[in-house]
Amino acid sequence: MKLVEALSGRFGLAGLGGLLVDPEPRGALRRELSALLSAPKMLGALHLRHARFRLRPDIRLSAYYDVDIQANGSGRRAGTRAIAAVAKPKWYGRVGASRVTPEVGELEAEVQRRGLAAPFDRLTASMPALAMSVQVSPLDPGFPRLVRLSDPERVGQMLARARASTHPRPGGSLQCHSRPIPTRPAPRPALRIAGRAGAAHLRGARTGQNCRSALALAGQ
Repeated sequence: MKLVEALSGRFGLAGLGGLLVDPEPRGALRRELSALLSAPKMLGALHLRHARFRLRPDIRLSAYYDVDIQANGSGRRAGTRAIAAVAKPKWYGRVGASRVTPEVGELEAEVQRRGLAAPFDRLTASMPALAMSVQVSPLDPGFPRLVRLSDPERVGQMLARARASTHPRPGGSLQCHSRPIPTRPAPRPALRIAGRAGAAHLRGARTGQNCRSALALAGQ
């Protein structure tokens, strides 16, 4: 089965599912992710969490994975990073067709400045032979604020402000960390933000609506 034919949906869900588990595209994805890492041997297992196919306005297959990161290639898992792989037939064989836009480049630079990219040297890749592009969290052009919400220092400041608004008292930023979590039924940017006294979940679609109450819960 040809890649472009499978992406067209001509072979139904079986054909699309085959692209997600076929050794060739999966192996190519692993090689590309290894090249993005500062040490290729740090790449561990890929866990498919969600996939979505659309026909309009253009054909697109999106797959979302959690990638295990190994400690110095020892086989011991040191962490997990969320990635998104997107395939479009119109990208097939076109070098630069899915290249990084200036906006994405600026966002990636911000991730680097905040020290959130490691152990990845780069967070985007283009694979013309597979009509695919790859993005590594917290890079998400659809939700630029994910970068700031992944920055422990920035989130600590947000938690402190939220706490002050509900429990006025002196204090600086709080010690905390955040990590992406899988969401259903569709992949939306979501974080688990944990502080010393608790944790809260933030979903991108409602972040502006419930950010204050959720952060206050985590910071109390």
